[in-house]
Amino acid sequence: GKLYEVAQIKNLLKGKTDLEPKLTDYLAQFIFTLETSPNIKHSSFIQYKATQRHVDAFLMEKNEPNYRLRQVDYRFLLDFDLFLKKKKVLGTQKIFTASTVNKHHSRFRTLLIRAVKENLIDKNPYQSFKLKNTPSTRTFLTQEELENLINVELDNDSLSRVKDIFVFSCYTGLRFEDAQNLKMSQIQTNQKGEALISLTQQKTGHLV
Repeated sequence: GKLYEVAQIKNLLKGKTDLEPKLTDYLAQFIFTLETSPNIKHSSFIQYKATQRHVDAFLMEKNEPNYRLRQVDYRFLLDFDLFLKKKKVLGTQKIFTASTVNKHHSRFRTLLIRAVKENLIDKNPYQSFKLKNTPSTRTFLTQEELENLINVELDNDSLSRVKDIFVFSCYTGLRFEDAQNLKMSQIQTNQKGEALISLTQQKTGHLV
């Protein structure tokens, strides 16, 4: 008397008896796919791994280690959202910002989009769960603060390199990751003899 879907029938024919995959197993498989994909940046993989840890911790808190992928619904997302909003940044007493919470939701939503495409779930519950964007207040360095930073003498070579890249980013407007990965071949000279940087941004894929 059970209604089977195409993906479930395929699993039966292949001898797979577990027709309802566990959320943790499906998430682990998804992460492995990202790790082995040549199109995924390592930094993106690390971020998805962080989201995976939070989902696993959430299920442990619920005492639901065998939670099924198909059980993920609107109520699950509400509880997961509350769980994230109570999380503290590692090594501090600061709770996650709204932006950080939304990023974990966005990654988890990507997982569920794939599950829909694979006919493992009927619909994505994020269709009803809307993420709220909270504008963040950015603090800018003054010229004096920047110069104080430049003049700081550090005994640690690694920290000195990080400082130099940060200051370089301040003056060029490059994201830290782009500045960190900058190659000499990306520094060119225009017709006036002026040096300029030409690169494709890691985050956007746009040429600047």
